[in-house]
Amino acid sequence: MKNIFLTGEIQVGKSTAINRALAAAEPKVEGFRTLGGPWDKDGGSYVHMIPADGTEPISTGNRIFYRRFNGGQPHFQVFEDVFETRGPALLQPSPACELLLMDEIGIREAACTRFHDAILQALEGKIPVLGVVQIRPGGFLDEIRNHPSVELITVNVENREQVYQMLAEWISSFPVYKK
Repeated sequence: MKNIFLTGEIQVGKSTAINRALAAAEPKVEGFRTLGGPWDKDGGSYVHMIPADGTEPISTGNRIFYRRFNGGQPHFQVFEDVFETRGPALLQPSPACELLLMDEIGIREAACTRFHDAILQALEGKIPVLGVVQIRPGGFLDEIRNHPSVELITVNVENREQVYQMLAEWISSFPVYKK
């Protein structure tokens, strides 16, 4: 069974294609999503890791990093302990799980080996994985992109509608829908 990861430039529509495909097929989704919180008065924002089903609001307990752009220069404070505890926990699917979501994997978690191990274990598992991997080359991101079970799709403005349709068809082909 293939796993699918999307990549592409920022704000091109990767997560939107995933969200539309999930809404169309409505599989039992587990895993994680990353969400940016509101911008503060200092020009910064926390990014959070929440369950894929969106049942948990953003909070101090699910912050994975803080980003701030001071004079055009980016500054990041990474909370590796959250990556190393929440990430693996969210990637342990229940028996009801039909699709494991990883939206998104990037460079901030470069040193988080327990999180990396959980991702690789999921890619070897029986449950299909749908994810987003940042376009930047190098390190663990290349390991995901080059994993033998991963089909990598680059999303751009011209193909994002086709990517959504392909994802919806792929999800609809899962055995649970062939009863």
